[in-house]
Amino acid sequence: MAPFHCMIHRLLTIPLDKKTYNKEYNYILDTARTNGFNKNTIDRIIHKKKLKLDKNNLTTLYTQNSPETKRSAVTYQGNISKKIKKSFSKYNIEIIETNRKNQLKSRLNSGKDKKETHEKSGIYRITCSHCDKTYIGQTKRLATVRLKEHLDEARRAIEKDKKDNLRTKTKHVFKSKFAEHIYLQNHGITLDDLKVIKQVNNKKYLDVCESLEISKIPESQKLNNDNGNCYSWLFKFI
Repeated sequence: MAPFHCMIHRLLTIPLDKKTYNKEYNYILDTARTNGFNKNTIDRIIHKKKLKLDKNNLTTLYTQNSPETKRSAVTYQGNISKKIKKSFSKYNIEIIETNRKNQLKSRLNSGKDKKETHEKSGIYRITCSHCDKTYIGQTKRLATVRLKEHLDEARRAIEKDKKDNLRTKTKHVFKSKFAEHIYLQNHGITLDDLKVIKQVNNKKYLDVCESLEISKIPESQKLNNDNGNCYSWLFKFI
C-alpha cells in the first residue's frame, strides 16, 4: 500500500490541471488493478488524504493569525508552579507541570555501577565542617580533582609563608576563595565536605548552573567572590 499512498500524496499536493490530474488518477487505478486492488480502495485513500490535507490547511491558517505558543516542562512545586505558570503565560509560554520522580525511568535502576557523588563532574559544593562556610564551583573533570587543586593551592601558600618566614609583606594572591579560607582559618577540609550537587553533561550550561546554585547560598555563608558569570535577577524570582 505504501506506493499507492505515495502516488496519491503526489497527486493531491502537486498543482495539476484537470487533464493531467485525470491522467495521473487513471494511471494509479490501472496500477492498482494490475496488483489486485480495486477502485474503492484507491478512492478511500484519496478521500482520507483530502480530509487530512484540509485539516492541516485550516490549522496552518489559524496558527499564522495567532501568536505562537511555546511549551516547557517544569517539575511541579505546589503554589510556586501556579505563579510561574501565570507569569510565563503573559509571554505565550505554556508551562506543563510534571513530576519527574514518578517517571518510569527514574524508578528503574541502571545496570551500571553507581558513582560516588564526588566522582562526577559538574557543579560541586564544598562546605567547611568547622564554620558552615560554603563554596560553589564548576568542573569539567572529576570533583575530587578540583578539590585536590584547592588543597594544593592552600598548601603552597603555607609553604611559601614558611620559606619567607614572614620577612616580606607580599600578600599571597589566591586563585580560589576557598583555598584562602583554608589557609587563613586553618580549617581542615576532607572528602566528606565535597558533594556534586548537579551533574552537567553539556558544557555550555555550566556557567548558568553555577550562578543559579551560588544564588541559593546565604551571603553570610558564601565563600565565592561573586555570583558567577551568568547571574540574573531571574534566579531570585524563581
